[in-house]
Amino acid sequence: FQQNLTHIFANYTNSPALDVSMEEQLESYQVGPPYMATGKDFYAIATVWCDLVVKVREVYKKMYADMLSWSLATAHLKLPQVT
Repeated sequence: FQQNLTHIFANYTNSPALDVSMEEQLESYQVGPPYMATGKDFYAIATVWCDLVVKVREVYKKMYADMLSWSLATAHLKLPQVT
């Protein structure tokens, strides 16, 4: 998440995702959607993801906004993914 995230996290200024270390990013937040998760987790992720995907697309026009937004949403919610 080395990009400038100010615009993307405008609605989440105290997001835990802003404090994720590079090591943590590589270990827990670089993969796409999971094959298994609880309904509660999916709902929480989808809620944040829907907000972030629009902002990511505004900032990074040539990037896969949906994939980056998923990783940012899970980091924001402190839901690391296990591969």
